[in-house]
Amino acid sequence: MTVRAGHGHDVRMEWAQVGAIIAVMTAVIGLQSFWIARALDALRSEMHRGFDRVDVRFDRLEGRVDRIEGGSEPPSLRRV
Repeated sequence: MTVRAGHGHDVRMEWAQVGAIIAVMTAVIGLQSFWIARALDALRSEMHRGFDRVDVRFDRLEGRVDRIEGGSEPPSLRRV
């Protein structure tokens, strides 16, 4: 049995269109969420690698300062 709305539209067809639109919107939002999550994970990984490099350089610098303060070697202009 088909129920007709006031202007002769098929109500079942309208609900099918609404369902299709909702399904497409859900799929698009899901794909965007997945893409954003991957981009944030990649950014976080890159930031951690950068912080690790800074930590290594800082540790080398601290070691050099400690050796200079301890008087075990004269200061030099050589890069660490």
